[in-house]
Amino acid sequence: MMDNNNSNNSEFRSLKRAFSILLCFDSNNLRLSLTDISKKISLPKSTTFRFLNCLEKEGFLIRNEDGTYMLGHTIYYLGVLAKESFDLRKVAYPVMQKLQAKYNETVSLYIMEGLHRVCYERIESTHRLRGIPRLKSPLWSGACGKAMLAFLPGEYFTKVVEGIQPLTANTITDVEALKNHLAEVRQKKVAFSFEETEEGISALAAPIFDAQNNVVGSLSMAGPSVRFTKEFIYSAQSCVYNAAKEISLISGCRLYDAV
Repeated sequence: MMDNNNSNNSEFRSLKRAFSILLCFDSNNLRLSLTDISKKISLPKSTTFRFLNCLEKEGFLIRNEDGTYMLGHTIYYLGVLAKESFDLRKVAYPVMQKLQAKYNETVSLYIMEGLHRVCYERIESTHRLRGIPRLKSPLWSGACGKAMLAFLPGEYFTKVVEGIQPLTANTITDVEALKNHLAEVRQKKVAFSFEETEEGISALAAPIFDAQNNVVGSLSMAGPSVRFTKEFIYSAQSCVYNAAKEISLISGCRLYDAV
């Protein structure tokens, strides 16, 4: 008689292998051959083929005429259900809580609304001296706006900068300077702002991407400039980056570092 623990372990391994096959597919690998999948999951072709057959029968995969495989209708159906039930605020809030608890500074979640960024959720600092950014501002101003603008199509940038104007003495109003600054944001996936939108408030932010690797928002941490020195912002940037990455991964983005 098979030991129950061994039976459970075997079922778990099979389930894990089936999931690993499905996770072989991404935007750069929409169709994969048996050989491709076998190499990716490090299993013999014969074993891989048995899993592929099972997944195909249940509609998780489709086998094309050329022998390659692609994700099937069952995955599409589950994706639609997941999208309908997905709430970015609920997903982001626990991550925001951890970041706010670590630094006790104001943490905000922003999304796009036309050519502006609007606050979708916020956890405020408990310090008496707090930095509370605006609830709505143009995309070209501040760290959270630039964290999104850097990953939008070029034509979007053209529309956004038509209304650019100084909000403070530190606002970047030169279009070429802003374009160069956004290129740095794309490379690092972290944006900084030192009193660009409001006097006395500085911030850092990182973009949030969805399952299609489209930017859907940004996560920012802001505070009074007396605490948000350049040294502090540079030391905290990895935590904000990792928090935004965590939200993106939960949202379905699997290529955060490569977007």
